[in-house]
Amino acid sequence: MTASLPGGVEPGRAERIAKVMKSSGRPGQGRPLAFAVRPTGFAVLGAAMLLATGCSWFSGRPVPARFDADRLVDPAGMTLYVFDRDPPYAARSLCVDACAREWPPFLAPAGARWVGEFALVDRMDGGRQWAWRGRPLYRRSTDTRPGNATGHGADNLWRAAER
Repeated sequence: MTASLPGGVEPGRAERIAKVMKSSGRPGQGRPLAFAVRPTGFAVLGAAMLLATGCSWFSGRPVPARFDADRLVDPAGMTLYVFDRDPPYAARSLCVDACAREWPPFLAPAGARWVGEFALVDRMDGGRQWAWRGRPLYRRSTDTRPGNATGHGADNLWRAAER
């Protein structure tokens, strides 16, 4: 009677792999072991897809915003904006005091961590706000309903965050 092993491994092959692993003392030095761990095209493609999406699904961390058509919106559906005076990937937001009252920052909760294209930027008041593709995100105080975008183009410095 011949034992069948999962994955179509012929009898004796598993013993040869184990013997190579024991004799070499270091994994990956024997041909059978190297063959056993060679990545397939699908494994490489899967890893690339996880990296491209920021691994948010894999990490279990929720993404702080989503797209509604081409505009980025918060979980309540309110439009998110970027400020042209904020340099990309800056350590701090430049919209403070009166600016922050008109354009409230999209604040991150305590313990929030980077996920996908969403990073965190420190605020001068000690808080942290979400940034998308290196640009801090804001709401507009005059937007009263989901889908409003009253701040798009304001002062020629504010833009709705778009794909």
